[in-house]
Amino acid sequence: MSEWGIALIAAGSAILGSITTGFFAWKAGHRQAAAAETAGQAQAAALIATVQATLDEQRRARAGER
Repeated sequence: MSEWGIALIAAGSAILGSITTGFFAWKAGHRQAAAAETAGQAQAAALIATVQATLDEQRRARAGER
């Protein structure tokens, strides 16, 4: 095989390796973003529940004082 053939095979392998690595990094990034969104939604729901419970307790306390 000539030097050009070896160089083309090496270049093709490098390009294919870069594409494969980029694809898996992209997929991992999307999975991480989806997980972060889910965690953020759960955290927001917990915060809303806590605030609602606090408001309910304050309403009960004021009603008890009357």
